[in-house]
Amino acid sequence: MDTDGSHITPLTHLPGLDEWPVFSPDGRRIAFVGAGPGTYTINTMDIDGSHLMRVPTPVGAIVSPTFSPDGRKIAFGYSDYREQGELAGTWQIYIMDADGSHLTRLTNARAFNTFPAFGP
Repeated sequence: MDTDGSHITPLTHLPGLDEWPVFSPDGRRIAFVGAGPGTYTINTMDIDGSHLMRVPTPVGAIVSPTFSPDGRKIAFGYSDYREQGELAGTWQIYIMDADGSHLTRLTNARAFNTFPAFGP
């Protein structure tokens, strides 16, 4: 929408919820979480809603994606409620390339690790 609230334009038409939108550093792409029945995915698209791409992500709950300053990586909070043992039901921070490759867990603690942010 325009800064005055006019010209509201829906960009997604996926089933379920589309939430946690974030702009890429160059302002050309948006990453967001798509939440359907039992599934969460990170999706990216151009700022006009075109070129929608589902980024391969692990099965589980995903929140708060954010782009790295160069736009080449996406970090996010993740929880696998099916996980057994000490970390069951906790949230961890993961990072991956913007295309979904090279997924890496950054935290490993019994805690609510979400809302990652990149520093300079």
